[in-house]
Amino acid sequence: MYQKGFSSIAWVVAVVVILAGAAGYFALVEKSEPTAESSTPTPTQTGTTVFPTPIGDPEMAFWKNYRNDAYSFDIKYPSDWTAKGYWSETGGFFYVAFGIANTINSKPLVTLKVYPNQTTLDKFIKYFDYLSGSWKDTTLNNVAAREIISVGQNSKQFILIASVKNVFGYGLESTVFGDNIDTVRKMSSTFKFLK
Repeated sequence: MYQKGFSSIAWVVAVVVILAGAAGYFALVEKSEPTAESSTPTPTQTGTTVFPTPIGDPEMAFWKNYRNDAYSFDIKYPSDWTAKGYWSETGGFFYVAFGIANTINSKPLVTLKVYPNQTTLDKFIKYFDYLSGSWKDTTLNNVAAREIISVGQNSKQFILIASVKNVFGYGLESTVFGDNIDTVRKMSSTFKFLK
């Protein structure tokens, strides 16, 4: 009789342990899986979207997104910055200024310039012959690109990353108004050609 009672108790304990283990497992799995809500971009203003954190870089967790269908690109930038696109009548190119809202017009921190009618990267970087330094091979959204670090006004270093795709030349660069070489490199890692 004791064996039968002990066997029943052991059986009940085993079932309880299995159920508790299964509940714990499913609670962990549900907690670690991203929800549809967290992976869906949240609009913050027209043309700007906040995206979830890229793996390994929590600083970029809430970066905004700038998309331009006419010039076929998409790029993320710091969440406390703003972005403004312009057509340069005198320069013959489209550019986006990125920076602090109250100084973006006079002192952008980063710019992205898009030059039409470009055929090759070698010809495109000749636009920047005035820069001192050596060009280094890199990529922009898996497309061949070149990077140069040069010195500008007030002996401040700045970076330019240049690439050509679909007859457009793209130049992403920091300006002498801040030390944003690392920010430009992070921005370039988010850059996407739309076609």
